[in-house]
Amino acid sequence: MTITAIEPQKGDPNRRNIFADGKFVLGVSREVWDESGFELGDELSDEALSALLRAESIRAAKRKALSLLDYSDKSKAALTERLMRAGFDETAARTAVEALCDEGVVSDESYAAKLAFYLYNKKLYGRRRVVMELMKKGIDRETANEAADSEAPEDMAAKALLLAKKKLKTARSEKDRDYDKFFAYLLRCGHEYGDIREALEEIF
Repeated sequence: MTITAIEPQKGDPNRRNIFADGKFVLGVSREVWDESGFELGDELSDEALSALLRAESIRAAKRKALSLLDYSDKSKAALTERLMRAGFDETAARTAVEALCDEGVVSDESYAAKLAFYLYNKKLYGRRRVVMELMKKGIDRETANEAADSEAPEDMAAKALLLAKKKLKTARSEKDRDYDKFFAYLLRCGHEYGDIREALEEIF
């Protein structure tokens, strides 16, 4: 089929309506159309039409990804999943996210480091819990371990003590101040046995 008209869309000058053999065939962004290199009078095959639709889908997925990142940083895996939940197919979602990675907008390493710092210093978690939480966010184990190591505080026992004191403030009775309960709580938060014992020696 032959491209017979290229018209700006009404109400959106950044999009183009494409006609072939006198019939409307698709609407695409001006960016996608310009990058395609097609001009009036060119032949538009079914394969080329599919490629244009794919490029448009990837562009839309990229725009959606950027809007999601306005609210909070996300890992590659989490961002891809959100795009698929928003209705984009897996190929478009992954391609869009990879493009943002190439542009430096998305970085699992940077995201993991920032989240690890927060988990250590705000949540007061131990290393094991930090790694687990990073992996829940879609970070692979190797990157999670590297972030947990690079952001780890020098004195983890001090973090365990702060967490124990924080929990102590919420204890309503002597029963809630049980040593074993505190030990189990700090263990669930990822702290090591030695650090827990050292921290609890100052409380009990």
